[in-house]
Amino acid sequence: MIHRFIRLAAPLCVALVSLVLANAQAETPAPPQPDGKALFQERCSACHDRKESRAPPSSYLATRLPTEIVYTLTKGEMRPQAAGLSAQQIEALAVALTGRPMDVLPDPKANLCAAPGHIATGVADWPAWGHDAHNTRFQTEAGIAVTDLPKLKTKFVFALPGLAGSPVVAGDYLFVSSRMGMVFAVNSRTGCTFWSIDAGGPVRNAIAVGALPGGKHGAYFGDQNAILHALDAETGREMWKLRLDDYPGARIVGSVTVHNGVVYAPVTSGDEVDAGDPSYECCKFRGSVTALDAATGKVIWKAYTIPEAPKPTRKNDIGTQMYGPSGAGVWSAPTIDDKRGLVYAATGDAYSNGKTDASDAVIAFDIKTGKRVWASQVMKDDAWLYQCDGKPVGNCPAPQGPDFDFSRCCRPWRTARRSWSHPPNPPTPGRSIPTRRARSCGRPASARAAPTSRSGARPPIMTASMSRLPAWVRLVPRKAVSAAFRWPTARSRGAPNRPPRCAAGARRAASISSRAR
Repeated sequence: MIHRFIRLAAPLCVALVSLVLANAQAETPAPPQPDGKALFQERCSACHDRKESRAPPSSYLATRLPTEIVYTLTKGEMRPQAAGLSAQQIEALAVALTGRPMDVLPDPKANLCAAPGHIATGVADWPAWGHDAHNTRFQTEAGIAVTDLPKLKTKFVFALPGLAGSPVVAGDYLFVSSRMGMVFAVNSRTGCTFWSIDAGGPVRNAIAVGALPGGKHGAYFGDQNAILHALDAETGREMWKLRLDDYPGARIVGSVTVHNGVVYAPVTSGDEVDAGDPSYECCKFRGSVTALDAATGKVIWKAYTIPEAPKPTRKNDIGTQMYGPSGAGVWSAPTIDDKRGLVYAATGDAYSNGKTDASDAVIAFDIKTGKRVWASQVMKDDAWLYQCDGKPVGNCPAPQGPDFDFSRCCRPWRTARRSWSHPPNPPTPGRSIPTRRARSCGRPASARAAPTSRSGARPPIMTASMSRLPAWVRLVPRKAVSAAFRWPTARSRGAPNRPPRCAAGARRAASISSRAR
């Protein structure tokens, strides 16, 4: 009898409990939706809405998709600023900032190619950021003439998730990266997708394609976590990957260079922003170049731009220990000089005050050992951190430099008579520039012999683009070339006072510039 009563009463008890719970849930108010605009004002506005800031303004961010904002806050550069926010808060911030509902990324496998294509890395291709290991960025077999330009039409359109790195072409394959971590291999003729992969972190650089034993080809790139990836260029299969620097803010921004079975990778960091926190120990990072076996990923050598490790210098105004010298990150693809057996790297500014010849410089490393051969510094004492104004507050350097970095490196250059050495220190404002122009620019009004290094050797002059310019004019800041310096006023053998071709070329070819990050 008792058992029968329990069997009959149990369903009724369950129904009563469910009713009570439902009423309790109905009475409990739903949690308030996060206020995206308030979150932006709290977390982001101080940088993105500040007039003198280099951060992208909110008006620009409004042009991006919500998924791009979410990715940047969760896996990209703004992870520290989003620390502690829930996924719901991050999405609310992205929706409020863009004025659009959350979007959904398209399927990267929606338009796969039916068959693999052919990979080639010949002269007619463009398999790396600089076209070749010498970073000439010049195509001798373009395949089209000037008269063909008006006839060009759109062949296909490929929608990329987020901003993209420079595309490269190797045979039938067009490789392109995305700051949302995606890398695509697309048919350069039809636009179908051979393969795609998620790198796990933002990729800002171009892919570099190089030949491997057995007729294979590798595709190489670095991400914002300082991880170098090596993929089978035909299939996208991972061959190997390796983190090149354990420093927390290290990243690979510049493209890698592949030459004779070796990958040369540049490394820089985000300390310029991270050190804005006065509790951050600024700064312990040094730029570097690493040489690795293209087939296996084995490290052959690693060379730092600043030879000595950073040491304690002073404590900032809240008592945090500071270090130096630091910085001199490598932001662009290294250049190979086969003839002299050198690898060239161009560096950025310093992060902390202290003597170093490595910042804002071109540095030559031995291609076999990584030993530092020489360094040519263009601007001294260029220590710079984000949101600093030259006052010794927090980690801010005092005095603070103008933040002139080499935006790209470099290519060996040779005059008709001889190779030039590294340049002397830049001239002072108002001083006439000694020139050694090519014949097409007229004879120089004043000239002097190229200086030699201490050892008496003449290492090659570095240039970013045009070779018809004075040696060290090509290595001074663009502002200095166009404003602070003047051309020689003396006339010689009828040479014009200011040859337009040379003067304009100097402004175009100055490779060091103030970079807006």
